Amino acid sequence: MTQRSHTQPSLSCRTPRRNTESPSTRHSCKSTGGRIAREREKADYAFAARRKIIERIGLTQVRNYRLNLLSQEERSFQEQLDQKAHALPELTTLIVIRVVSSECEVRRA
Repeated sequence: MTQRSHTQPSLSCRTPRRNTESPSTRHSCKSTGGRIAREREKADYAFAARRKIIERIGLTQVRNYRLNLLSQEERSFQEQLDQKAHALPELTTLIVIRVVSSECEVRRA
């Protein structure tokens, strides 16, 4: 029996979802916290769909192997989202201005 490489076909669910969110919901998702929460919700849906597909596999060893891969991928994705949630913006100095008093002395020689 030959071993397969780790490049297995993606088991992602490609079913399109309709946009059922209201305009106010879309606006609130533009903030960092809302965007991450929406991304987490979409990921949960995708992982659940993939898990459901994998659970249909008849061979126990294959099913368990793919479920383990999926759970590892899910943990990795959740860790990345947690890191995004705690990310700090980078501040870069663009210009430095020195303000001097408007009272000027005129010196004559």
